[in-house]
Amino acid sequence: MHRIHRELQHLAEWLAILEGKSSRPRFVVSSMFLEQCFRQLTTDEREQFFFITGAEVDGVGVLDQKVEFAHERRTVMGVTGNQSAAHRMLIRLEQFRHRRLGHFHSHPGKGADATHPSGTDEAFQRRLETAGDIPRSPRSSAATASCGSSV
Repeated sequence: MHRIHRELQHLAEWLAILEGKSSRPRFVVSSMFLEQCFRQLTTDEREQFFFITGAEVDGVGVLDQKVEFAHERRTVMGVTGNQSAAHRMLIRLEQFRHRRLGHFHSHPGKGADATHPSGTDEAFQRRLETAGDIPRSPRSSAATASCGSSV
């Protein structure tokens, strides 16, 4: 019963979006850009992470640019960004009046479990949303993707 309720809520959210009555963030992304991101996210067995930005047109975020920065550490169990590099990235985005619209992050592994965000990922997303850096989404992380791989 809970699953049916959840699916009906999801359907209602999509109908509101299609009717233009939703305050939920909206995004446009090309399949070619997604494929390029997927290839980079699954290049090796270590976790990968980068932010996504792009223009915002009539309230719709155009996800078309990766914003990469140096990492302190990348392992099969996690990825940690370099704070100085992340700060420089934020300054550059501000110079062009861009904001972080989302982020892509990989979980190397096989099966469905590799495609779900971890508790650490969800806490990070909440911090970004609370700070106003990433648009909020009622159902799941807005413009945030986790992908598993079988490398």
